[in-house]
Amino acid sequence: MTALLLPELVGLAALTSLAASIRPVAAARRLPKLARDALLALAALTAGITIVAMVAHAVSADDFYQRILPFDGTSHDGTWSDAASILLANVRIVVTCLAAGLIVAWAQAGYPADQIPAARQLLISICDGILAIIALMNVAIVGVMVGAYGTALTSSLFPHALLELPAFAVAAAAYIGVRRSTLPIHAGVAAWAGASAALIPAAILETFVG
Repeated sequence: MTALLLPELVGLAALTSLAASIRPVAAARRLPKLARDALLALAALTAGITIVAMVAHAVSADDFYQRILPFDGTSHDGTWSDAASILLANVRIVVTCLAAGLIVAWAQAGYPADQIPAARQLLISICDGILAIIALMNVAIVGVMVGAYGTALTSSLFPHALLELPAFAVAAAAYIGVRRSTLPIHAGVAAWAGASAALIPAAILETFVG
């Protein structure tokens, strides 16, 4: 198993600590709620990946990792078609957040939080569950690969991960805001559009640099 260097885990943990250190009361004076939620979502994603990476690294299961999540550690000449495929895969996650947000906004429209009809509440819960599953699956996959392959993989994650993770965090934060009725749906759509835009250079970097 490729060694997972301590500085890599320290770097991930430091990002988590930085985001988590911003207390809601203090942040309320300086940051919009969407930005605070995005920082918290980024902290949660980073913490989840870090924890899974530590567990995966501690479990010696090289053959199993290579079978389910192969990574040869080599770089290949990317094409614009590859970049488009990466962008499409990433934007699907944001579009899923957008679709879930629109459904939730419709389900909540015209009802106080404690008077939403059961059928609409079920629809909201389904949206919550789908997004939670997507988040957990992606955190698990990235975390296992980081823990299993160490520097061979982490070196290929940068710099595009510095755009992807915040973009996904903003998409999640926008859904949370719409879900809690603290973010107007038009503001949520703008946030999802911004997150999708950030994924364009991320896909280019992943293809030709990462």
